[in-house]
Amino acid sequence: MTQPHKPGLWQPRAVQVVLQRFAVGDAHAGVRRECLVALLTMHRRGLALEASCYAAADQALDDDHEEVRVTAHPVRGLESPPLWNHRRRAPHERGPQYGM
Repeated sequence: MTQPHKPGLWQPRAVQVVLQRFAVGDAHAGVRRECLVALLTMHRRGLALEASCYAAADQALDDDHEEVRVTAHPVRGLESPPLWNHRRRAPHERGPQYGM
C-alpha cells in the first residue's frame, strides 16, 4: 500500500524517471546497476513501475557489463507474467482454425 504524497518529497514517478535515465545513460556501470536495483526495490515495496522502466531494463540487457545485464534481468521479468497470461489462450479460445 502506498502512502499519500507529503509536501517536499518526490513523487514516485519522478524518482523512477531519474533512475531509468541513469540506468541506461550513465557512464559508470556501478551507477547503472544501482539504479536498476533501486527500481527493483521500489517494486518489491509495492510501488507500480512505469512502463518506461521496463524499456530501460530492456536497453540494460544489451549493456557491456555483465553486472548490469544480470541486474536488469529481474527488472525486465517483472513485466513478463502479466503479458504471458494475457497472450496465452486455451485451445478452445483460439478460434475455429485450431478446432477439431
